[in-house]
Amino acid sequence: MTNEGFTRSLGRALGRPTVLPMPAAALKLLFGEMSELLLVSDRMVPRRLLKEGFRFRYPDLDGALAAIFRRA
Repeated sequence: MTNEGFTRSLGRALGRPTVLPMPAAALKLLFGEMSELLLVSDRMVPRRLLKEGFRFRYPDLDGALAAIFRRA
């Protein structure tokens, strides 16, 4: 999941448009070094869990965010 994909999923869950991306320079100005958490991404795959047969309650982000915001 890219930051753009996450932002779009979050927008769908909140029922808000996500048409304007946040410029990296603005994030760096607001958050300094912590902006790297938002700007840099790695592909994380829970291979061992999947290999052991673990089943996620919400296998995709849209389902997980919908459940989170339904409770809130």
